[in-house]
Amino acid sequence: MNIEDKIKLTEQSLAIYFIKDSGIFCRMYNESAYIVTHLLKHKLKLQVKQIKKMNNQFIISCGLPIDSVLSRFPDVKQTDWGYILSKKFDMSCYQDWRLYQIHQAKAKMVKDSQYSQYENIYNNRKINGIELLSENFRLTAEQVVYLLKRKEGKYPTNFDHNFLSELALNIRSFSQKHLSGKTK
Repeated sequence: MNIEDKIKLTEQSLAIYFIKDSGIFCRMYNESAYIVTHLLKHKLKLQVKQIKKMNNQFIISCGLPIDSVLSRFPDVKQTDWGYILSKKFDMSCYQDWRLYQIHQAKAKMVKDSQYSQYENIYNNRKINGIELLSENFRLTAEQVVYLLKRKEGKYPTNFDHNFLSELALNIRSFSQKHLSGKTK
């Protein structure tokens, strides 16, 4: 069943549609996701995706293993495409919930995009310097021994902090001496 058919199916009535996504998993879309996560308070991860072949419509979904569907919703009826739970649900806040979920997803996309742009700029500026630094900077014998013998919890946290601070200071000092003017 393609995504368009799944969405058309779920828009037919105010039931919960658990559509088989694979042999052991069911997905709920839009209204069904709202009912399960918001009205019935099941803590499931929501996904908001923009579907190109549906005129960039936003689709909100979540999923559950079939075993969980059957145990959490014992009144479901099995169908050829999955399961359905027919009851009356208050959908008066659905549009507000939907707009909120889409707004959150858009904000995350912008944040991720800005981070990605910053990371690309940073990487492009620093890559030559980092390559030179990694080729030329060496750890002291004490630092290598510390790293080889280090086990989680073996040393107090201030040892780790001091080691990392010393290492960062040495790297900064080395890069200022050896890379100034070469990577601008």
